[in-house]
Amino acid sequence: MLEEDKVRLEENHKEFMKDNRLNNKGAVTREVEKEIKKYNNDIIKIDEKINIISEKIDTVMSADYLLVLERKIVAEEDTIYRNERKAYKAELRELKKQNKEKATLNEDANADDNDGSDKQ
Repeated sequence: MLEEDKVRLEENHKEFMKDNRLNNKGAVTREVEKEIKKYNNDIIKIDEKINIISEKIDTVMSADYLLVLERKIVAEEDTIYRNERKAYKAELRELKKQNKEKATLNEDANADDNDGSDKQ
């Protein structure tokens, strides 16, 4: 995309310069000077963007970056696993507590039933 913009910009600049040579007989006017400066600035900006993207691609494709990325993913998965395990253990503790309470209530109810049957 940037390459296409650069090619289009170069073509437009060549066309402008060609028209200028024909119309002004090769004389350089202020308008031409401004256009040349603008063209140069635009080309420099596009080249800088292309270089930045190329460097980013090189960085992203490097083995070091991929290792860092892999470590990050593994750490995130480990955190998720630990949180799930912690929640599972908490749920188990809660279930054990509820079962223990039910067992205690059943024992109390059985004890009350036994006490009542002895009295009759």
